[in-house]
Amino acid sequence: MTTKPSLLDVYRKAIYTVPEFEVDILIDKKNPNLDKALKALKSGKVKSWVFITADNPHSRMRSSAENTRAFLNLEERVKKAEHVYYDGWAKSIRNDWPPEHALFILDIPMEEALQIAVDFDQKAIVVGELGKNATLVEI
Repeated sequence: MTTKPSLLDVYRKAIYTVPEFEVDILIDKKNPNLDKALKALKSGKVKSWVFITADNPHSRMRSSAENTRAFLNLEERVKKAEHVYYDGWAKSIRNDWPPEHALFILDIPMEEALQIAVDFDQKAIVVGELGKNATLVEI
């Protein structure tokens, strides 16, 4: 299923924030500050990351309580899989949609990330590798 181009455009123009590293991720842009922060981690071996939310499935607005429950389920799933992750926020540049709580997950296999997105009824995720542009991946 293809998402309406206008909705994908909104995703592409959103700002994906990782407060822990004080960085904003933009689609189709490199982020040297994020790369530097990830290289400074104890493991020093981070190669890739995924930014994913469980809020507002199919891009349909849900209540704050429903989004909180979904986020906690997402976090529990990632925690059980023993992935390293940090809180994140996806924000519309038009401020016409509430910020969505998300996880910034390190070195998760792409097929697992895509399955999580499917399981939480998401339309896209943001992926990246050190030294490369952040990419929007449609589900």
